[in-house]
Amino acid sequence: MGSLSWTKNRETYVGGHYLLSDTENIKDEKSHIKQEWPAFVTAYTTLKLTYTKDRFPALAGLARFTRKRRDVAHIPSGRYLAGLWEEQLASDMAWSVGKSVSRYRKEGNHGVILPFDEGRQSPIASRPRPEEYIAPSWSWASVLDVVNFAPFEYTQTLCKILQAEVEPLGSDEYGQLKGGKLIIQGRLLQSAYAFASNKHRLKDAIGTRTHVFGARDEGMVFWPDYDITAEGRGKVDGATPLYIMPLVSRPVLGRGADAEFRLKFYPGSTKVETVYLVLRRVVSKDIQVFERIGWAEYTGSSKVPDMKKAKDMKFVLV
Repeated sequence: MGSLSWTKNRETYVGGHYLLSDTENIKDEKSHIKQEWPAFVTAYTTLKLTYTKDRFPALAGLARFTRKRRDVAHIPSGRYLAGLWEEQLASDMAWSVGKSVSRYRKEGNHGVILPFDEGRQSPIASRPRPEEYIAPSWSWASVLDVVNFAPFEYTQTLCKILQAEVEPLGSDEYGQLKGGKLIIQGRLLQSAYAFASNKHRLKDAIGTRTHVFGARDEGMVFWPDYDITAEGRGKVDGATPLYIMPLVSRPVLGRGADAEFRLKFYPGSTKVETVYLVLRRVVSKDIQVFERIGWAEYTGSSKVPDMKKAKDMKFVLV
């Protein structure tokens, strides 16, 4: 491993000091503990390992530490699934590569817009998908760029995860993997990739907005999980059918008690932040097999993108 490898000393430091730049102001202890693992992962992905297959073994100590912390706090974890936790799997799958437009969070009596940490992330993914298998595409460990998470939990899951399986390479559930898959019941809207106005877009999702300010009419902006233009098994072009799947959401502004910013007499429709996965089909005997290639988000009060043409289907995500 190189000079920025994940050493035992660094692991001990992170475990004891909690590199939680996004959670320092969280007062609730359980919420704080839930945010520890995403913060560990983000800190970990800023480092450079000589051998990419070491990603899970190098993080195994912190995974065990996290489980113990959650057990003591009576926070259900479930199984450890390719670097994610079963009991909050859908929310954990909302990881991202590249700079988000913004995140909205309440601090005290004020609202703040929280852009992702640009010091730790490039605006877009810069590294190709690894040719060697490390993790299923729905896991952050399947990509090599810096990964980030929103500094909160999403309150609504917009798909059903019917089954989750991972296949360890050995006997250690925290070690290397041979494979992994999810069986999901979700709504898929077919689209396609285009690069317009210096952004990656889903050209068939017209009339969407990437946040509450300003309309977009060149297609919904999405962020690839890796460099999708690089030669190799991960390459995507305009001829590749892509699919949008709503994953999770949370109310940002509205009258409801679950809204981040609750206004009792708010006159408008509730503004909701929704995260979508961008998928593509995998060549398989079973045509309903997909892999994740990116993510998108929308915050607003209208039902955008228009999902009327989406198909509710059961499929495998590998």
